[in-house]
Amino acid sequence: MKNEKPFSIINYQFSIEYRGLGVDAMTNFSGKNLHAGTGSPQGGGMDSRRNDQVAEVSPKYLAEAVSNAVPLGYKQTEVGVIPEDWEVQDFGSLFQSTVSKKAIKPGTLVSFVGMQDVTEQAQLADQHLIPIENVRSGFTYFERGDVLIAKITPCFENGKGCHTELLHSDIGFGSTEFHVLRANDISDSRFIYYWSNREVFRKSLEPEMVGSAGHRRVPLSAISNYQIPVPPKAEQTAIANALSDVDALISELEKLIAKKQAIKTATMQQLLTGKIRLTSGELKVENGERKPRYQLSTVNSQFVKHSELGEIPEDWEVVCFDQLKDKKDNWAITGGPFGSNLKASDYTENGVRVIQLQNIGDGVFKNDDFVYTSYKKANELISCNIYPDEIILSKMGDPVARACLIPHFHNRYVMCSDGIRLKVDSQRYSEKFVFYFLNYPLFRNQALDASTGSTRKRIGLTELRDLLLCAPPKEEQTAIATILSDMDAEIRALEQRLGKTRQIKQGMMQELLTGRTRLRVNG
Repeated sequence: MKNEKPFSIINYQFSIEYRGLGVDAMTNFSGKNLHAGTGSPQGGGMDSRRNDQVAEVSPKYLAEAVSNAVPLGYKQTEVGVIPEDWEVQDFGSLFQSTVSKKAIKPGTLVSFVGMQDVTEQAQLADQHLIPIENVRSGFTYFERGDVLIAKITPCFENGKGCHTELLHSDIGFGSTEFHVLRANDISDSRFIYYWSNREVFRKSLEPEMVGSAGHRRVPLSAISNYQIPVPPKAEQTAIANALSDVDALISELEKLIAKKQAIKTATMQQLLTGKIRLTSGELKVENGERKPRYQLSTVNSQFVKHSELGEIPEDWEVVCFDQLKDKKDNWAITGGPFGSNLKASDYTENGVRVIQLQNIGDGVFKNDDFVYTSYKKANELISCNIYPDEIILSKMGDPVARACLIPHFHNRYVMCSDGIRLKVDSQRYSEKFVFYFLNYPLFRNQALDASTGSTRKRIGLTELRDLLLCAPPKEEQTAIATILSDMDAEIRALEQRLGKTRQIKQGMMQELLTGRTRLRVNG
């Protein structure tokens, strides 16, 4: 709190509709309704019965805020400008100084939560019911409704912890590396939980950690002495309700993404092995183009054959990786340059982008690390150039031989030393079908078996060339790739929405937990 800049949010707006988020009218400091022109999120378990509202701010507030004066209804404090009816208090004033324990009968099942069971988004991801005798000593006691905060590095800095409202049992035990915060009579435990999730809270307490490198811990006394602005309990609850509703939406999106990914995995298993066939039927019009409508059909056992990869339809073929290449291109299958041919001293601020190992994701190009080399250097390494819609594989794990399609961000790229280029013979094979098969376990497991190394696996061009794939006729390859691409597009859209919702939640926490945006609580 002490390092935050007060009132830099005059033009700030939440980009989410709050219908059902516990507020009837969401406004920013300009007085604009934040519902306007936004789409309604579907699902999320939101409770439309709540009557909390965001208080509007008068024109005088705006004038005073712009002039850096303390706005009407606010006051200057040691933690910044806060509402007049809020108080600056030690965080420890919101939770009990000691955690009492209940008597537990022998044989009682209690929930166990290890550090691995909580996420860096402070969510309870897993728990295990075990007999009390297994955990009575040597573990941390807590009860449903308590807040857990990781105390050890790097778990504390990374945000590990959770609220235990979804605990399967009334009593739980967990890692000794958890602090337990139990709300007292003047606080809402979820308000404590959301404040402990704030990045500014974690960063401010990093310097307070004690202990040797790798074993540093934040003392409970440092957490207790941290000062925050505290509203009345009713407003704490209103704030927690609003944030809980967004958490519910995030949870629903996460579940939907997991479901879609499972469906895609099952679809790949059926389509990439020929257990279900795609046949073209009547034409359909899509974006002004006439495209075939594909129909699914199971394979009659009379029309399958045995192969090195198991049973496949009789009109499919088994090919080795080397057969996929475009024979008109001398470098259709080639590795990246030797390390001495592309050094850090060859990197430039702009020019031809270098694809590094960390850019090669498992089925996705990771566009977050940018390195370039000069056009001259790229031309010297022309055999290591790679182009949009071609496939790049990783020689190194994890996992080994993971593949992604080259995006259209640039006209050409230079591979790093651990990249492998594959330019597919497009007359016989669909690039996207090959891409999906390379990332399918039937191929990936072959690559793992052919790789070398104990701690980090590595595969060479020689071994890679002999690995096997199975492929249907080109038309069916295209149809399979289209279906899987459509599934990927749907999953990406959901992941983008999830990321945006998480950003919105962070904005809400910044506004609501500091009093910059008020929730009017109706009696």
